[in-house]
Amino acid sequence: MVSRISSRAQGSLAAGRALGRLKRVARDPVLAVVALLTLGSLIVFVLYPLASVVDQSFRPGEGYSTSVYGEVLKSAYLR
Repeated sequence: MVSRISSRAQGSLAAGRALGRLKRVARDPVLAVVALLTLGSLIVFVLYPLASVVDQSFRPGEGYSTSVYGEVLKSAYLR
């Protein structure tokens, strides 16, 4: 007999597993440090530069503008 679990119950099970993993990380200081270093590296080397590029793309001169995106959409070469 195949057991069918509702999507709400599956979500609850997934949340319980995630909470269990978080508790395991909190109990193991080495794992917590590795997780924090990984998260910090992701922020410093991926998310911050990406956010900076997006920010600069909205400031081609003085102030904020979407002109750069308009030029990209108009240009057949850049599409």
